[in-house]
Amino acid sequence: MKIKSLLSSVFTLSLCASVWAQGGLAYQWKPATQYKFKSVQNDKIEMGGSGMMGMMTMAGAMEFKTESTFSLIIDKVMPNGSATGSFVLNSFRVSDNKGNTLANISNLPKRAIEADFTVDKKGNFTFTEAPILVCRDNTTMLVSMKIDKGEMAASAEVDGEKVTLFAEFNPKNGTLKAGYTATTVSKPKPKPVTVKEDDETIDLLPTEFLDLLVLPEGPVAEGQHMKTKMYDTEITETVTDYTNDVATLDYNIKSSLNSRKFEQDAKQMAGDTEEEEKEENDGGDMTGGMFPGMEAGGGTPDMGQQTNGDIKLIFDNGKGMMKEMNGTITSKTNMMGTEMSTRTTVKMTPAL
Repeated sequence: MKIKSLLSSVFTLSLCASVWAQGGLAYQWKPATQYKFKSVQNDKIEMGGSGMMGMMTMAGAMEFKTESTFSLIIDKVMPNGSATGSFVLNSFRVSDNKGNTLANISNLPKRAIEADFTVDKKGNFTFTEAPILVCRDNTTMLVSMKIDKGEMAASAEVDGEKVTLFAEFNPKNGTLKAGYTATTVSKPKPKPVTVKEDDETIDLLPTEFLDLLVLPEGPVAEGQHMKTKMYDTEITETVTDYTNDVATLDYNIKSSLNSRKFEQDAKQMAGDTEEEEKEENDGGDMTGGMFPGMEAGGGTPDMGQQTNGDIKLIFDNGKGMMKEMNGTITSKTNMMGTEMSTRTTVKMTPAL
């Protein structure tokens, strides 16, 4: 199981949809400079409804708080404004609403969690490796995972994915287990491990926050407004204020996705719908009405998801750096009679 915020996929779509003209807002990366950030994310997950034939009823709420500080250490800046550097996770803690620590790296050695990147002047980051935690059988492993063409999140979910083990440690206090020292973690010896389908994985690279650092292309003026729709997601971008070279950008996201409709649209694009639909219909209702929302002929369950969000990004163009990002995302999912709602609030600021 992947423990992952819904922010990443939504905001990658949102910010990549920004296509304005040339120039405008830009980061002013400086060589031999360290940029520090602090992020706080609160997630509230509620579940309810009946499952299969009412035999299973799920209800309850879970609340989590993820706090982290990280640094972007710039090594080199190119003439076009892009830069190369290293991401370093300085602190990371996940807790529940009772104050119990679920994950912590406080006792790991400095720069134990590090990843190289390239970034352009608009804030588009590219990584080749990513640090993640793999939780299995009361043990937590710090591993490094290769990123294939930017598909970082997807590769960690695939059963059988091989990654490089750095260390094993207690997730609640970050204490290294026997056989590991600060030296071995700082200079790890490659040891492959396999991510299993039922493993819980936690991204330590805050891609959802880094996605929010991306700036729109082109000139920016107060009152500027653009609406983009990609499949069932609509993104409205508005420059609500631009005073003294400081821009305030508001992103409103609305999405409504139905898995069966998505599957049918994908088949239509592939040009192989009629034969498959005929075969499924001829096969009759293989479920016998057993599973609510299950398509006749054994097709995919009827799952729907609605997402709404508002994000604000304040960027100081004179200094070439963001001042603050904050916002809220809500999502409701219904699958086979089970309903789940998620409310996520985020805030990121430069750390002093």
